[in-house]
Amino acid sequence: MTGSIGRRGFIGAAAALGGAALVGAGAPLAQAQEAPARQAVRQPRPDTVAIPAGFQPEGIAVSAHGTAYTGSLLDGSVYRFDLATGAGRIITRGEGPMSVGLKLDPYGRLLVAGGASGQIRVVDAREGRVLATHQAATGTAFVNDAVVGCGGAWFTDSFADVLYFLPLGRDLSGPGAAPRALRLGGEWDPVPPGGAYWGANGIERTPDGQALLVVHDTAEALFRVDPRTGAATRTVLDGGSVRNGDGLVLHGRTLYV
Repeated sequence: MTGSIGRRGFIGAAAALGGAALVGAGAPLAQAQEAPARQAVRQPRPDTVAIPAGFQPEGIAVSAHGTAYTGSLLDGSVYRFDLATGAGRIITRGEGPMSVGLKLDPYGRLLVAGGASGQIRVVDAREGRVLATHQAATGTAFVNDAVVGCGGAWFTDSFADVLYFLPLGRDLSGPGAAPRALRLGGEWDPVPPGGAYWGANGIERTPDGQALLVVHDTAEALFRVDPRTGAATRTVLDGGSVRNGDGLVLHGRTLYV
């Protein structure tokens, strides 16, 4: 599952409106017509965004242009909206499996963690079409959060001591497109099987982009994970806490939990 931070971190300044100056008899009319446009630019961006009733949003992904996406815990639907105006619509109608954490990849696709279904879905961010569905896990599983980096996309499983790695490329159907599991080791605290305890939850990249940061819910600790070996090292925090560390967002060298 993922969280969110203030919209100012995602949206740049609004584009300035330009117009040609008119002279002569038409000038007063031009001034009168320009005033509403200037007022529209000054309208404040919404502090909250209305989501369809019963949607049960969880997880958020935001493009560089301020378009945001959230998934439904209820049925896996995906809602797309504009952070500047709050306007949006459902682009993917869910058919059962939930949508939990989600991230955008470099190809304009949403990578969606499927929670208890054990699935990872790839969705066209423009049209909402489900392009591929991967069964990353079977049995007791909860594919929870996602991050893009360290060579591909990474997903946590809160009921197993593994991360799932999805190679990122244009091909979604070849033999190299399926996710593979990376077992967590080193200082990672093993989670008892059965789904009674939560392990890996929020996930991000380190500031240097060379490793992964993963929250362990039960241990209430943040771990640095080597994406090549799965070796985890407990991170010593200089202030703050990762208790209930659901979504993570890295901004510079500051981690928002």
